[in-house]
Amino acid sequence: MVAVNVIAADDDATAQRLFTSAQQAFTNIIRGSRAQLPPPVEDIEAHWSAGEKAHVSNALSRSYVGSADTVREGLESVIAETKADELIVAAAIHDHLARVHSYEILATVRQALGAPLPG
Repeated sequence: MVAVNVIAADDDATAQRLFTSAQQAFTNIIRGSRAQLPPPVEDIEAHWSAGEKAHVSNALSRSYVGSADTVREGLESVIAETKADELIVAAAIHDHLARVHSYEILATVRQALGAPLPG
């Protein structure tokens, strides 16, 4: 079993923008200021230092962010690397509707990966 973050959207740019919420949250933890998940920002680079970026990028290295195709490729890679037969997926997305849509996209990716559906 492998735990991963999945932030899926209709296109890579939208997913990357949504992912800035998690990136900010992890940066804030490093800074010692935990709070609710912040809304996405247009320019994550303005939010963190180079050191913070490196630390957060390492912490979030098992994050698969993008369109359905991008997420599928990432999940195929982690499954091949780890031989995982089960994934635990988290999605720290500020906007509820975007989070639901991300899970809808993930459901189509799951089918494309050949995973059996429950029931």
